[in-house]
Amino acid sequence: MPRHIHGEIIHEAITASGPLSQGGANYFVDTTEGAITLTVAADVTNFRVYDSHINFSLNNCTLDFGGGSTKVMNLDGEIMAFFKDANDAWRFISESVGSGGAV
Repeated sequence: MPRHIHGEIIHEAITASGPLSQGGANYFVDTTEGAITLTVAADVTNFRVYDSHINFSLNNCTLDFGGGSTKVMNLDGEIMAFFKDANDAWRFISESVGSGGAV
């Protein structure tokens, strides 16, 4: 995965299923070749996911938070911020739609 660091912000391009292990990072996901599942590491507390090639409606991106908790991103151009709340529960904000909730 190509990684670019700009100041304190990490930008990482993703083109295949695998782990998300860097908290606070921006992940630019390309599902052109097929659906992707990303497994969030236990020590990550926040990150953002972007549909980098505007094709999540064709091939979605599934985030696996463990314990049977998942979030499917399936809207073209979708951008979501994920974070743990005060109770250590995962929450999301859809920056492209303007909604949010519990994962």
